[in-house]
Amino acid sequence: MKPNTSLLLAFAGCWLLSFASARADTIVQGPISFSSTNPASYQQFSSSSGYLDSVTILLTNFSVTQDIIWDNDSTGAVSFTQLLTQQWLPGMPVPQGHGALFEAAFEIATNMPVELAYPDDGDGVGYRNAGPDEITWSIVHSNLFGSVTKTDAFILAGNTGVTNLVLLLPSHWYYSVSVPLSAEVYFTNQVYSGDLYVTYEYGDQCMTPEFQNPVFSNGTIVLDIGNFSIGSTNRIQRCLDLQSNAWTDVATFVSSDWLTNWTEQISNDWGSAFYRVISK
Repeated sequence: MKPNTSLLLAFAGCWLLSFASARADTIVQGPISFSSTNPASYQQFSSSSGYLDSVTILLTNFSVTQDIIWDNDSTGAVSFTQLLTQQWLPGMPVPQGHGALFEAAFEIATNMPVELAYPDDGDGVGYRNAGPDEITWSIVHSNLFGSVTKTDAFILAGNTGVTNLVLLLPSHWYYSVSVPLSAEVYFTNQVYSGDLYVTYEYGDQCMTPEFQNPVFSNGTIVLDIGNFSIGSTNRIQRCLDLQSNAWTDVATFVSSDWLTNWTEQISNDWGSAFYRVISK
């Protein structure tokens, strides 16, 4: 028979050797100029300085021009009003598989009537040929600004290291109402530029680790442990009797990512087993 093993996933949080108040410092990079033909890059936070608490990306002096082309696919004239909202999403490709994409720094809403007076000239669905059945909106936005701040371990891990990160500024349009099947829309000739600031808030207290989806199967405990600060020293401890309060180190490691996986074979001689993680 399989042993009847209970698990206590007890968090010890960030155990500091000193009870002094955690310091808080700030690193600001910028202004860093960028454009659609000259992407910006910025330096990752160095874990030797402490533990990263938050990263803020500020976009300012941002300007964008873009053409929006409407093409009539109908045999007659088409008329409707269309609200388009454009989201600007600052993000970056980072090492260790993190696709650290921030939420929209700001949105641009455009509400304009679409008047397609001439019927389809034969270019067909999915094609455009600059014919009389098309109209073009030339959109210009100037001096925009917005910021986003992230504090989750996944993003903080992606921003900690020794390399430069290239900022991506993908623009995403979505429709507030459906475009009629009798028309198509194309986005082209997008040009943008602006300035970038990156702010790192950091201190000497690491994040509190979290057990995620622990699994006990076939006599083995599998622990997914996340929310690590990069560079923190972590100890996984086991206790077989909580009344004795005798905790034994079963693994020690320095975190190089925000998430790790750990397994251990459960002995049939144990009546119970309890686990916790101590980080500092």
